[in-house]
Amino acid sequence: MTEPSSLTATSAGVRTEQRVLYETACAAHLAGDPHRSLSLTEKALKRAVGKYRFETLYGRKLGEENTASHGRQGAPGNWRKHFTPRVAQAFAQRFGQLLIDTGYERDLAWANLPG
Repeated sequence: MTEPSSLTATSAGVRTEQRVLYETACAAHLAGDPHRSLSLTEKALKRAVGKYRFETLYGRKLGEENTASHGRQGAPGNWRKHFTPRVAQAFAQRFGQLLIDTGYERDLAWANLPG
């Protein structure tokens, strides 16, 4: 599956419509249904993106840290700082291929696993 090549710039924390559609197609493909599609109006898509923005969910700006919150900081890749080597390896063994298939990682090197 090829990722869309023309993604428009958006503010931090908001994915573009093309990225949302691409990730939905990836999820459907991984679930064994490559013909599944997502049909949303632009208004519904904007409402959904707004509802799930970091700022909306956690009541603070992206990057503002709250160590007591599940949404600690919201910065992309910040989770790596909080994974112990043991947790990283367990996560990679269970979800590593999914991260690769959906384009979040290129390989398993982040977990010190071959791949």
